[in-house]
Amino acid sequence: MQDPSWLTKVVPAFVQPFLEKSGKWNTVMAECHQQSNWLPSYVRKRSCEKWMAEYHIAQDLQQSLNMNGCGVLPDWEEVGTYINECVAEQNTAAEAAVIKLIVARNRNKVRQICIRENGIQNLASKSRRD
Repeated sequence: MQDPSWLTKVVPAFVQPFLEKSGKWNTVMAECHQQSNWLPSYVRKRSCEKWMAEYHIAQDLQQSLNMNGCGVLPDWEEVGTYINECVAEQNTAAEAAVIKLIVARNRNKVRQICIRENGIQNLASKSRRD
């Protein structure tokens, strides 16, 4: 990893909103629990996972990147590799293939927003630039 300090700042800022149930986490969780029981449990579970992942990436990761830097591409890709490994361990091969595509698209979207809104200089962690 080229800038380990970036990751040590981004990860806690990314995870903390979920742990504290800040932002709209209570709403997201309530929507998960309010799904119709007519739906098969597999569909309810996957819908909930999708909503949680989309919110977590679009809100929590975006805010973390904006606060702590967008990360250099090799570090960003290395984190993506770890995520893909976790996804593969928890899902069938077919499920993992779909999930990896969705997560990669969403992650890359928030990083591009970070770069666009904060400028190319925000690729390194803010502490390295100070």
